[in-house]
Amino acid sequence: MKKQLKLNTLILIMAAMICFSGCASLGRSFLGKATTPVIDTAINKIMDMKSAQLAREGLPTAVLLVATLAEVAGDNRNALSQATFLYVALGLCVEDENKEYASVLYNTGYEYGLRALKTNRTFRKGIEKGKTVTEMVGVLDRKYTGTLMWTALAAGLNAMLNMDDPTSMMVLAPCIAMVKRSIALDENYYDGLGNLFMAAYASVMPELLDASCGPEQSKILFDMVRKNNNGHFLFVDLFEARYLVSLHNDREKFKALLDNVIATDSGVLKGMQMLNEIAKMKAAYSLSHMEKYF
Repeated sequence: MKKQLKLNTLILIMAAMICFSGCASLGRSFLGKATTPVIDTAINKIMDMKSAQLAREGLPTAVLLVATLAEVAGDNRNALSQATFLYVALGLCVEDENKEYASVLYNTGYEYGLRALKTNRTFRKGIEKGKTVTEMVGVLDRKYTGTLMWTALAAGLNAMLNMDDPTSMMVLAPCIAMVKRSIALDENYYDGLGNLFMAAYASVMPELLDASCGPEQSKILFDMVRKNNNGHFLFVDLFEARYLVSLHNDREKFKALLDNVIATDSGVLKGMQMLNEIAKMKAAYSLSHMEKYF
C-alpha cells in the first residue's frame, strides 16, 4: 500500500504542476523537459512492486495518469512509449478474467505505441504516404527498440487473446515485423522478450502459414530465452506451458512448469520483479483452470 501511495503521489504531483502552470503552452514546454525523468521514476517504482495484487490495484491509476501526462506532453516518444507499456502490463493482469477489458487496453496501448513510432519523421511520412508499418519499421533506430516491442506486444497479445476474431489477427503482420525489428536492434531487450513472444507465436501459428513456426521452432526459442536469462524470467515457463505444452496435452509438464513459476522468488529478475509477480498470478490462475488448456 505504501509503495502504491508513493507511486500515485509522485505522478499526481507532476500532474498538478501541469494543471496549475496557468498556460497550456508553458505546461507543454515544461513537460517536454520534465516528463521523461518523472515517468521513468514512476515506471521504475512499478517494476519493483513485490505483489501482483498491488500491481493490479495500482496500475489503473498509473495508466490513467501517465496517459494524461503523455497527452499533455504532446509528441514525447518516451511518455507515449511508457503509456503503451503500462497498458500492456495492465492487460496482462486482467486478460484471464476479463477478456473484453484486456482487448480495450491492448488496443489503446497499440494506438499510443503507433503515435510514439510516428515521432520518427521518416516513419511518419511513410505511413502518411500509404506505406505499411511492415514496410517502414526498417527506418527506426535503436532508441525505438522498446517502443517497437511494447507496440508489437499490444497488438500480438490482443490477437492471441482473440484468435477466433479475424479483425484482431489482421495486425499480426505488422506485429511480427515490429518484434523482429526490435530483436535486430537489441536481442536482449527485457531479457529476450522479443524472442519469448516469437516462441509463443511459433507455437500457435501452423508451419503451413509461416515456415518459421511450429512446435520444434517454438521449443528452440523457449529454451534459448530461458538459457540466456538463467530461468529468471518467469514468463518463459508460463508461456511455454500455456502455448506449447498444452498443445501436446502434457498435463504433468504443464503443472511442473507452472509450479516452478510459483515457487521461484520473483526477485531473481532484477529490475523486473513486477513482471515475475504477474507471471505468478497467471500461473496460479492456469493451474486452477486447467480445463481451459486441455
